[in-house]
Amino acid sequence: MAARRSRLRATSTPGTIIDARPGGVRKSRTVARYYRGAGVGTYWHGRDARTSGFVAASPGTTAGVSVVMDHIVNQLTLVSPYISMTRSFEVAESYARYYGTAPPTPASPAFVYEIIFDPMPPGIVLYDPVQYLAASLPSPLVTPPYQHNGGPDVLLALVDRVAFGHILTRPVKNPGGTTGAAPSITEQLNALVRALRDAEVLAQGAIPQTCVRQRFSIN
Repeated sequence: MAARRSRLRATSTPGTIIDARPGGVRKSRTVARYYRGAGVGTYWHGRDARTSGFVAASPGTTAGVSVVMDHIVNQLTLVSPYISMTRSFEVAESYARYYGTAPPTPASPAFVYEIIFDPMPPGIVLYDPVQYLAASLPSPLVTPPYQHNGGPDVLLALVDRVAFGHILTRPVKNPGGTTGAAPSITEQLNALVRALRDAEVLAQGAIPQTCVRQRFSIN
């Protein structure tokens, strides 16, 4: 095993490994690396996934489009068969820092877990929620559409409701003037924007402890 490791070296591209055996054919493979934040006081803060792995809160729940939207938009993770991960360390860090029962401190830090599938373990299916939900969107001829009818800054409000939430109450304009109604926001649109914002990937199936490679302290 040690000899095999010595023939593999990391390149300057994160997550890519090159087989650099002398005289051999250069082959590369991409390592799937994800992160998951755990705020102070949350379930995966008190339980170390490095020794237990990750499991969904409700693995027996029937998967589907509505369940994905509830998981992402309404945070109904307790009745979800999915495990949320992100491609972005910064997103995971933000969740760890701001979505706990208390702010992290040096004495009680929050955590960010690093998850690497190399190789991909059996029994796990990964979903890109944007691709998954996009396949279920209605025809452009369907009314009402999944798209919003407000200004171009509506997406800012969906990304950051604290700073831009007022946009979601601003009356929509039509050719004859304002309608008096707020923009129409569907769950499909909300879920798509949030999944993109969080660089989210969903896992279905238990993630074994061998895939949980590191845990970083956040304070």
